[in-house]
Amino acid sequence: MKGYGHGCAIAHERPVLVVKSKASADRLAKWNVAATFNADGAKWKPEHLKDANIILVPDDIGWRHSHVVGGLLRPYVKRIRVLVLSDLQPGLQSNGDGINWIDNPHSETIL
Repeated sequence: MKGYGHGCAIAHERPVLVVKSKASADRLAKWNVAATFNADGAKWKPEHLKDANIILVPDDIGWRHSHVVGGLLRPYVKRIRVLVLSDLQPGLQSNGDGINWIDNPHSETIL
C-alpha cells in the first residue's frame, strides 16, 4: 500500500481516502488530501492505517473490492465511511472511477 500523507492525517485525525488506483491517489495528493490506493490483489498491510478515519472511494464497478478492503481495515481503524462519487457528480460514467471524478473542474471544491 502506497500512502500519500496518511501518517500525518492519522496523527491529526483527518480522514484518509482509500482509492483504487495510484493515479487517483497522486491527484488527490496534489490537493493535499491524504490518500492511499489498493488495486485488486495488491499486497499491503492494513495495520499501516491503524487508528485512521477511513473513507473508501469505490469506482462504480468496485463495490465488492471496497467491501473486502473495508473488512481488512475494520480491526485496525477508528471509522470507515464510503464516499459514492456518483452521488457528488450525477452523470458520472457507469464505469467511472476516481480519475473521472477528479477531472471535473469543480471536484476539488466539492471535496
